[in-house]
Amino acid sequence: MNKVLLAVLIVFVTTTVWAGSSTNPPTQSRTVRDRVYEVVGTTTPDLKFDLSGEFSAQGYYWDNFALKADDTVTNSYYKGYVSLFPKITVGNTSFIGKINMRDEKWGDYAAYGTDNPDAWPYAYSSQNNDNIAIERAYISHAFATKTILDVGLMSGQWWATKFGDYMQPRYRVKVVQNTALGVVGGLVEKDAELGNAATEDSEKDDYDSYALFAVTKLGTVYVKPLIFYVDRSSTVPTAGKEGIKRLYISLGLDGDLGPIQFESEWTYQDTKYEDLADLAAVNPLYTFAEDSTVYGAYLNLFKTMDFGKPGIVLVYLGYDDEGGPVGSGHGLDSRQDFKANLIIGDEIGFGSVVGQDAEDLLGMNMIKPYIQGMKAMDNLTFDASFAYIMSNQDDYTPVVAGAVGPNPWVDATAWEIDLGANYKITPNLYYLVDAGYANIDFDEGDDPDPVMVLKHEMLFTF
Repeated sequence: MNKVLLAVLIVFVTTTVWAGSSTNPPTQSRTVRDRVYEVVGTTTPDLKFDLSGEFSAQGYYWDNFALKADDTVTNSYYKGYVSLFPKITVGNTSFIGKINMRDEKWGDYAAYGTDNPDAWPYAYSSQNNDNIAIERAYISHAFATKTILDVGLMSGQWWATKFGDYMQPRYRVKVVQNTALGVVGGLVEKDAELGNAATEDSEKDDYDSYALFAVTKLGTVYVKPLIFYVDRSSTVPTAGKEGIKRLYISLGLDGDLGPIQFESEWTYQDTKYEDLADLAAVNPLYTFAEDSTVYGAYLNLFKTMDFGKPGIVLVYLGYDDEGGPVGSGHGLDSRQDFKANLIIGDEIGFGSVVGQDAEDLLGMNMIKPYIQGMKAMDNLTFDASFAYIMSNQDDYTPVVAGAVGPNPWVDATAWEIDLGANYKITPNLYYLVDAGYANIDFDEGDDPDPVMVLKHEMLFTF
C-alpha cells in the first residue's frame, strides 16, 4: 500500500511540475518562477544558446620591476584567467553575459606586519580567493523600427579605439537607432547605487553619467563622435556644492587613406575639482584644488602587407600644470586598456602625480614604430617595436613640493624595446612569448637600472 501511494505521489508531483513549466510573470512571483527554472526549465520555443570564451595561463619573470637604482630584485610568478561569454536569444531579444574567473590570490596576509623575523609576509593559506565576478549581464531587444534597447550591466569606459579606455562593468540603459546616415545613440549610466529609501534625495547624483554618440562614414573613413558627462556630486557631501563633474569629448576616426590605413582618437577632458576644497579637513592639500582641462591625441598609421603589418604610433597626452585635486597638475591618461608597451604602460604606470595614479602613460608623448604579425611560417609570427617616451609634465606648486617633494617626471624620458613570438598550435590554441627591455632617465635624481620582463602564455579560445 505504501509503495502504491508513493508511486501515485511521484506521478502527481511530476505532472504538476511539468504542467507548470511555462512561466507567466504577470501571475507568478519571482520565487515561483525560480523553482520552475531550477527543476525543469521552460518550454520557450526558438531558444538559442551560444557560449564563447577563453582560458589563459601565464608565467612572468621580472628584473627590477620596482625601478630601483641599486639592489634590484628579480621575481617570477604565475597568473591566469577564464572568461566566459554566454548569450541566450529568443526572437529579437538576447541575454548577454560575461563571467570572469581569476585566481589572483593563492595565500593570505596572516603573517604580514608581525614582529617575527622568520614569518614570511605572504603565508600560505587554504582560504583561496577565486575572484569570480559577473561583469556583464544585460538584455538587448531589437525593435521593428531598427531601434535597439539595452538594459542592465554592460561594459563601459570604452569608445572608438583603446586610447583612453579602461573597460569596466557599468549599469546602463542604452538606446541605439540605425539611420540612413549611420548609428546614433544615447545612454544613462551608474557606477554605484547609493542612498536608502528612508532618506530624502539620498540617491541623487550618486555617480551618474550621460552620453550621446554616433557612428557614420565619410568616403572611406569612419567618424565616431562621443560626448560623455560624469556627475559625482556625492564626492563632496556639502549642501549647495556640485562636487566633481567631468565632460569628456572624443572623436574617433579610422579607415583608409589611399595606400595606408589608420586609426585615431582625439580627446578633450574638462574636470571640475574646485569643490574638493570643502574637504580640506580630510586632506589639507585639497585647499588648492583647481579645475583642469587637458587634451589628447592618438594616431596609428599602418599598412597591411603579405609579410606583416608595419606601422607607427604617435601619442600626445596633455598636462594642466595648475589643475587637479591639489592644484599641482593633472594629466590625461592613455589608461589601462591602451597598453602602450609591454613594460612602460601595460605593467608599470608611467607618470603618476599627487592625486592621480597613472594607469598607462600620464602626461607624456610617445613615438613608436612597430611591425606586427611578421610571418616566419604558416603558424609562427613575430612582433617587434621600439618606443621613445617624453614627459609633458611640469613642476609642482611650491606648497605641494614642500609637502611631498618635487615632481620626478619633469623632463623625464624613456625608451623600450619589445619582441614577441606567436605560435598557433591549433586554430583555437596559441603559445605566446614576449620579452621587454626598458630604460628610464629622470632629469633629476638617480635613474633606475634597466627593467626587463619575460612572459609566456598558453591561450585557448572557443
